[in-house]
Amino acid sequence: MKRLIQAKDIEEAKRLEQSKIVIGEHTIITPSAKDLAKFNKMEFVKNSSAEIKNGEKNRGFNLGSEAQGIDSEKIYNVFKTLMDRGMLEQVLASIGASANYISESMDNGVKVIRGDSIQYETAKNKGIYRRELIQSNHGMKAGMMKLENACCESSEKCEETYMVLEGDINLSVNGKSFTAYSGDTVHIPAGAVLKRESKSAKLFYLSCP
Repeated sequence: MKRLIQAKDIEEAKRLEQSKIVIGEHTIITPSAKDLAKFNKMEFVKNSSAEIKNGEKNRGFNLGSEAQGIDSEKIYNVFKTLMDRGMLEQVLASIGASANYISESMDNGVKVIRGDSIQYETAKNKGIYRRELIQSNHGMKAGMMKLENACCESSEKCEETYMVLEGDINLSVNGKSFTAYSGDTVHIPAGAVLKRESKSAKLFYLSCP
């Protein structure tokens, strides 16, 4: 029987304090599940692996879902075709399985994003890398920003708040210059002309219309 291992299965294994995940020959592991397992230092082992010994505390955890009422062979073939064509991550991203970071969502609406897993994208300004993490229905956006040998100027359409997590950044807002250091928080009004310059810094940003 073909099995599909998803991020939610890894979360369940983590909850049960398992470090080894038993897989079969035809097991499909989604990219987000692989990333989450790597982040939590879990290991995938074949069912017949000699590494799983009797009496070992984490002798292996069987997980993954079997198809209920659906031909599992067809499901397996669909996922295999997507993987072979390099389309699986794109499809999973379209249904919420983001490859840009590892997150855990709860039934009460809480979302936890693992900072070490964030993949930054290059912004239009050289030396600035962003990753939007949260967007509300009211237009509020929040995310992370890295600056590496960055120097750019822009006109801000929205209010922005920066919290400097690492390094320092030289800012000029409407001609007034100052330096923000690690631990500082800076609020920038909408419509301001902003110049950012830094050799190395990491910031959390919040943008509101």
